[in-house]
Amino acid sequence: MPKKCLVVGNGVIGKYLKAQSNSNLEFITSQRENPNLKQFLDLSRPISESNIKFSAFDYMVIAAGIGGEINCRKFPELARLVNVEGTFAAITEGVRNGCRIVFISSSYLSGVSKFPDEYEKAFPYSFHKWVIETKLHNLDSRTLIFRPGKVIHPGMEIFRIITYNQGRNVTTLVNSNYLFSPTSINRLGVILSKLLIQDFDGEFNLVAEQPISFFELAKHWCQIMNFSQDIISPIEQPIQLRDTALAHSLSASDHELIGERLESIQEIIENLKVVS
Repeated sequence: MPKKCLVVGNGVIGKYLKAQSNSNLEFITSQRENPNLKQFLDLSRPISESNIKFSAFDYMVIAAGIGGEINCRKFPELARLVNVEGTFAAITEGVRNGCRIVFISSSYLSGVSKFPDEYEKAFPYSFHKWVIETKLHNLDSRTLIFRPGKVIHPGMEIFRIITYNQGRNVTTLVNSNYLFSPTSINRLGVILSKLLIQDFDGEFNLVAEQPISFFELAKHWCQIMNFSQDIISPIEQPIQLRDTALAHSLSASDHELIGERLESIQEIIENLKVVS
């Protein structure tokens, strides 16, 4: 029988994992839209309101929350309620019922042992991830902290904006001086499934072999969609860049542990073509 994995969240990652269910792993997503339907779990509400039978699952994969630094700065109280308090309440309930916990964190925290105090307000989303990681380290339970880079998929906001503006013949301004560590949604599914099958615990960092800028990514999207690259224009913004070198170094070591190699940028683009 396949191992049963409860994916908390039915967003991009949850939907993708659910579609990857096979004879080894069955992914079942929670939903927060209707408390009268199965697998109801809303992280902004008390865990007692959930109708999920947690003891029926081997794994709980945390893939829900209020995402993005901007959203978390805009709604600070709700973001902390969902990303920290609600998330840890779900984790606690899962552990109490015998679930192995998999927390989908962020490659921004690769190698970070202490979150700088001055970054807490500027990067609340990352700070929330760090708080949960810290709590997991103190749990008397086997857990997996899974740190993917920016997950690349066709529904990304930057792709939707470019496609929308192209239809209106409007140029899209795209940041060119921010380098980030990517991973494809396909690669995330493959590696996470392998880790679950192997009962891997501890920490695993998942990024591609090199970083990329949003402008370079936008150019690839234009090629995939047969758009002229004249519809995008690079801009530089005064942003605080984050060093990606440590994430790539740790990711390379982690991949060696399971007999895998880092994904190339070209492979990410090829996967994007397939699912577009």
